Amino acid sequence: MTTDPPRRRIRRWMRLSACVALLALCVPLRCEAITKDFDTPQTTSDAYIPLVQVPRMTMEDIRIPAAESFGIAAGGVMTVELELHQPTDINNTFFMILTSEQLSRFRSSTPHVLPSFTSPEARVVNTNFMAYWRQPLMSKISMTKTVEWLDRYTLIIVNGDEQDLRFTGKIRLVNPGKDDEQHLSFDQIPMMPVLLTMIWVYLISTALLFLLLVTGWRRRKTAIHWIMLATLLSKSLYLVFYWQNFVLFSSKGSLERFQRKIPRIVGKMQDIISLMMYLLVALGWKILRSNLSMTEVRFSAGICVISFYLGLFQVTCQGPTCSGYELSRYILHALAYLCIIVAINFNIAMLNGSITESAVSLSTAELYQKFDAYRLYRWVFVIYIMKPTFLLFFKLSVLDANGWDDWLYLLMQNLVEFGIYATIIWAYRPFEPMRVFKDLLTTESSEGDEEEDEEEEPEDDADAPLPPPAPSQPSSNNAPAAAALPASQSRNPQSTDIITPV
Repeated sequence: MTTDPPRRRIRRWMRLSACVALLALCVPLRCEAITKDFDTPQTTSDAYIPLVQVPRMTMEDIRIPAAESFGIAAGGVMTVELELHQPTDINNTFFMILTSEQLSRFRSSTPHVLPSFTSPEARVVNTNFMAYWRQPLMSKISMTKTVEWLDRYTLIIVNGDEQDLRFTGKIRLVNPGKDDEQHLSFDQIPMMPVLLTMIWVYLISTALLFLLLVTGWRRRKTAIHWIMLATLLSKSLYLVFYWQNFVLFSSKGSLERFQRKIPRIVGKMQDIISLMMYLLVALGWKILRSNLSMTEVRFSAGICVISFYLGLFQVTCQGPTCSGYELSRYILHALAYLCIIVAINFNIAMLNGSITESAVSLSTAELYQKFDAYRLYRWVFVIYIMKPTFLLFFKLSVLDANGWDDWLYLLMQNLVEFGIYATIIWAYRPFEPMRVFKDLLTTESSEGDEEEDEEEEPEDDADAPLPPPAPSQPSSNNAPAAAALPASQSRNPQSTDIITPV
């Protein structure tokens, strides 16, 4: 049996995608973590230089640190060692530690720039704001600070004159924990048991579904059930990598870059597998029909390949242009979601028409079950699309602004997603004839058998032998002749004249 040329091209593209993924993982990677070592001199002329968090935003042409910072509980330790490598002395440069309230006031306060008559640019950066810790940065700083209360702390260098600074050093932030070595932020510590719980939930669900597929559902299972199993398994694998990074970071305080990238790549692949499950179920593959058309196969394969490339480039990209890959991937998935919604509504309308025109039979019972499954699936998919909006509203309106309750957001996110998967698997379990239809058809067949038996009873009575007639008083001359004739003729009254002797 020969393979169609389009399928060969699809397989070729899939092999090429796998090769590109392996090459991307082999790129030389650098270290990036909360525990930072500035062994190589860092050169910058920014006014506000964040030392812990990487994200920054622009306001009034002055770079200020973003709201992301490090949560430290009471008893935590901050160790900072910085050394400037400048040919001349500098002034108006400070090392500062800000709490969350001070950072919020600093971001909302104006102006950030003051006029200056001595600066060539006729301006100077405003350094007059409240700080938890402030120290002039002349040549070298070496400090160890024990935190007195729980808060989010931001470490920055304020370069008032915006001079070119070259510095090296080391920053180490540790929360109180086991053996006094807890490098996670305080808001991230409760996330570890949440992740571990969800890992066990997904693994147990995967094992139960596998047992059902090889035992109770063995005869009626289809390929779509194996895709559902792959979705649960990939999600559990992603959570395992994610949790493992938390464990490593908690003990070491740093992660190699490939350790950060692997969970993100696995997460992108899990998104593709779940998207294909949604798309194939909506198209009715192995549910309403056994095969897809070539156009549908090409569309599904194209969505997979393009989404995989965009996700891979998004993970491995560095720079301001990386957001373009994420936006392109969102647009691609939105197109797939639109096709899924159209396919669901089309299948519901088709099943409704088929049920209306069908007679009562076992096949009609399966149509009713599939119709109910697609109606439920439509609502489930709407919840899936609206999930980010609901979770964002929950985070902004219910949870703490400092992020101490982020573990609740993580728990809600995983529980909602698990509920969606469980509902789809339950709705599209192997279909069996409904008991109502079985009883109805059994009753009709039994009534039909009884009617046939009643129709056959008169024929049976006609064939049954009749009781012998009453003995007559024939003459002695007629007796031998009547005894010689058959019984049927002797009982026939019309034949009495025939058998009477002359």
